[in-house]
Amino acid sequence: MTDDIGRQKQSDDFWAEVIHRSKNQLSDINIRKFQEWRIMVGDKEINRLLRLMELLLSPDNQNFEIKFLFDWL
Repeated sequence: MTDDIGRQKQSDDFWAEVIHRSKNQLSDINIRKFQEWRIMVGDKEINRLLRLMELLLSPDNQNFEIKFLFDWL
């Protein structure tokens, strides 16, 4: 149970950091260009990149790694 709470906290911290960094990045770029990039790349690829970021930020969590590999394939 405690392990689940720790994982949830780690996940919450991760997404808070993603949102913070995204806001910083978006404040530095033209929103129109971001939308063009989003249309070109697609939401599916953006979600895959976010999952990869999550994996890279949690290298000791094998559950993220296994899920990432199955989803990627």
